[in-house]
Amino acid sequence: MEVLFGLPGLGSLTLNAIHGRDYPIILAAVTLIAVALVAINTMVDMLHRLIDPRLA
Repeated sequence: MEVLFGLPGLGSLTLNAIHGRDYPIILAAVTLIAVALVAINTMVDMLHRLIDPRLA
């Protein structure tokens, strides 16, 4: 999406940090992505329980 629309984002920031060996930026980007994935998975699980009451 970043390449398609020409907007800078987390992906290009992370790739530039990897190429530049900027370890604090890499660590922050990986941590942010991991926290976002855990939060999204938790929300999906909660919505799934609301939609299908047999799971409770």
